[in-house]
Amino acid sequence: LVKNDLWWRETLPQLLTDRGYMNKDDMRTLLAWKWGRGQYRPGRSRFEKKNQDESVMAATEACLNAAAPLEGARNGPLPVETINAAIRSAVTAATKMPQVGPATATAILAARFPETCPFYSDEAMESVDMFREPYTLSRYLQFAQVLREKASALGENWTAEKVGRALWTASKARALGLDDERSPISLYLGIGSLLIYKGEARYDWTHHITKRKKDKINGKQVKKLGKIDGFRPQMTKTKFK
Repeated sequence: LVKNDLWWRETLPQLLTDRGYMNKDDMRTLLAWKWGRGQYRPGRSRFEKKNQDESVMAATEACLNAAAPLEGARNGPLPVETINAAIRSAVTAATKMPQVGPATATAILAARFPETCPFYSDEAMESVDMFREPYTLSRYLQFAQVLREKASALGENWTAEKVGRALWTASKARALGLDDERSPISLYLGIGSLLIYKGEARYDWTHHITKRKKDKINGKQVKKLGKIDGFRPQMTKTKFK
């Protein structure tokens, strides 16, 4: 994923600018990048069987030509109608390739036109309160508009794709327990203590008693004295609203 992500962020944009199309090998790498950063969906064999190098080059060239009006966004905001019309035409051209849907088409557009076209990722979609499915062009246009507006609010050096990438990163961090919000909270309860959960702690967190025989309390190692003394639930947030 790291190698392919570097290729997608640095090599592919220049390749699309200089060459103006992708070959079949480029699309293989693009699909590997897409599947590596999201949910894998079997389909590589169908892509290999149904697509020829010439047809891939023709479809991706048509996609980029249709999206050419988006180049103007580098110099300032474009009308929403202009953006949506270009995206519709570009996605229609790219999805003529078997096994290439709207999400994969946006991976091409996001690399070439990051100002207006974020990648259509599940994680970013859910972060703006849009369910990940169905993967339709009309839903993508809504999603892209939300991210463009956020990029505009954040100011210079932000693009719709950068916002999408930030949302994807935050979502993955939460899933892996790497953000502060998901850090476990440990509580030590002595004999006779009562613990009452309410609200978010009751409904959105998981709880358990650790299997450790000793705990560190106030800088000292304390041995558990059965199931009551040393009760120490670990609470980890698992749902986000």
